[in-house]
Amino acid sequence: MAETACTQELWQAVIGDNPSYFKGKRFPVEMVSWDDCKAFTEKLNEQMKEWQCCLPTEAQWEYACRAGTTTAFSFGDRIAKDQVNYDEIRQ
Repeated sequence: MAETACTQELWQAVIGDNPSYFKGKRFPVEMVSWDDCKAFTEKLNEQMKEWQCCLPTEAQWEYACRAGTTTAFSFGDRIAKDQVNYDEIRQ
């Protein structure tokens, strides 16, 4: 995993265009698909052979998101309404 999100500047240098809606060379690239990202890593690897980048597997992503925690959630064993993002349905 990289320390930061892929910037629009890096994406432009590797791919040659910038598909992002919110423009800014130091902003993260957005408006890209999984296939776009796969093509980006393949082209980056051609240009920077010593890096050998790849997209993370589901397990690698989960491990990175958990930040070394062992509880049910990254912030503890219990979850409260103020810790989640959802649409509350009233009955």
